[in-house]
Amino acid sequence: RRAADNRRQAAESERRRREADARRRAAETERRHREADARRHASRRSHHASRRSHHAAPHHAYHPQRPVHWYHGVFVYGPLPQHHTIHTVHRTEIVTRPEAPVESAPAPLPTRQIDRASSFSVGLRTGSYLSGYEGGGDFADFGMGVTARFRPVESLGFEMAYSFHDDTFSPNTERSTAMLQPSLQAFAFPWARVSPYATLGLTWTNRTYRDSWTDGMNEHLTEVQDTSFGPHLGGGLEVSLGRNASIDLEIRGIGYLNAQEADTLPGATQATVGANFYF
Repeated sequence: RRAADNRRQAAESERRRREADARRRAAETERRHREADARRHASRRSHHASRRSHHAAPHHAYHPQRPVHWYHGVFVYGPLPQHHTIHTVHRTEIVTRPEAPVESAPAPLPTRQIDRASSFSVGLRTGSYLSGYEGGGDFADFGMGVTARFRPVESLGFEMAYSFHDDTFSPNTERSTAMLQPSLQAFAFPWARVSPYATLGLTWTNRTYRDSWTDGMNEHLTEVQDTSFGPHLGGGLEVSLGRNASIDLEIRGIGYLNAQEADTLPGATQATVGANFYF
């Protein structure tokens, strides 16, 4: 009887061992199936993400919640744009895709030295008006003028300028030139004490010439009484002396659109230095 009991217990132990092995094998098979499914899904997501990123523009990291464009750090206060990329290996290809903005740490802001937003200024300028005649006789006339400038935002300015240039500022002068110039100005790094800028606008020029000049061989007399107009384009540098004052160094090229009298050149160059007083 004892031998029969021993055989039954051994058989029961063997049965339980086989059932445990079967459960372990089933669990291992299920785990492998789940891992395979997860790898397939991850592969599909990576493939779709890489296809989308292949056509997407890189993200300029500035702040996790504020994308940065090319003009940030130049015309808009903030750090310069930076391209952050990560690389993913997929099907033996290296696919570059932009880093998620939430992973980008905010970059340090530039030092603000001046604030010109919503400012108004008046100024004085002086400089030269350079032009000439088609046959020769170039000239550069000294002049003075006044300006008024409004900057609704610190990187953008609207300016109205009037200047008067004269050959000798005497009753017997040979040339006098009066100019009215509305302009749109774009300032780079306007929060810095030294700010380069570009200017674009129109010029109306009233000229009164009774000019004697020589081409090296013959004497000429040019008489002009007209008003010319055309666009001007130029650049300059604003150097801030403090919160309420600055100095401008600027050069403009002017192209006249209407027909010119007495063979005068259809253009001119104006080089000036000015002082601005901000309110």
